Amino acid sequence: MDKLQSLNDLVDKPIDLYFYNQFLNQINKDLIRTGIDIQNLGQFSPKELHEEIQLLIKELLSTDVKKLVALFYLIDIPEKYLQQSLSTDVITPSETISFLILKREWQKVLTRIKYSQK
Repeated sequence: MDKLQSLNDLVDKPIDLYFYNQFLNQINKDLIRTGIDIQNLGQFSPKELHEEIQLLIKELLSTDVKKLVALFYLIDIPEKYLQQSLSTDVITPSETISFLILKREWQKVLTRIKYSQK
């Protein structure tokens, strides 16, 4: 698997099933640790996953920004990226933030798999 550079890398390219399951497990684990439960996460296609995360971010932006910041902290995304994504006019903040979350989770799984093979 390569680095996740854009949303198209997740949605349009074929993904190894083992890697994708590890990716979903990592996302689910971090969401649950933040007190967020997305039902049937393991059944989502990459596109559905992005859409569901984006809906979650929209909800957190309007109802619980503290939980969103806690999620960023737990996933290990610097708060400056959150601030940058909220100030951009290119795409919606929820789309940018959801991609940052997916990208960081992707990196975590890549690193874990890389070092578990050595």
